[in-house]
Amino acid sequence: MSNIKMGNVSGTNLQVGDNNTQNITINQQDRDQIASLLNSLHQQIQQAPIPEQAKQAITQQVLPTMQEAVKQPDPKPGLTQGLEHLNANLQKANTAASSVSEIVGTVSKIAGIIGIGVKVVAPFLAGLL
Repeated sequence: MSNIKMGNVSGTNLQVGDNNTQNITINQQDRDQIASLLNSLHQQIQQAPIPEQAKQAITQQVLPTMQEAVKQPDPKPGLTQGLEHLNANLQKANTAASSVSEIVGTVSKIAGIIGIGVKVVAPFLAGLL
């Protein structure tokens, strides 16, 4: 256990540490934004210089599962798992940081909306930041 000393901190949506999470409610506006980000992510994956096998795994398995998760009453578990699988597929493909900067940004936005640190669900991608 570590002792953390901080000064005065105020604000909303504050998180401290690498493995932090939040319990948040995802409203319809957030769901719509996630759906839009997933569409962008699909296009980014298609255009990325990654192996075709990785593209197919992501666009035919991972993203459809995430799109279904957005429709669930609590989409966080499905989206979290999807981000973990996306991270694993890109890590397995040995993706270079320069080729997936847009993907990393989109993943970070999705993780932020669902209230989980990107390092928790996508440590490989977070390391490319």
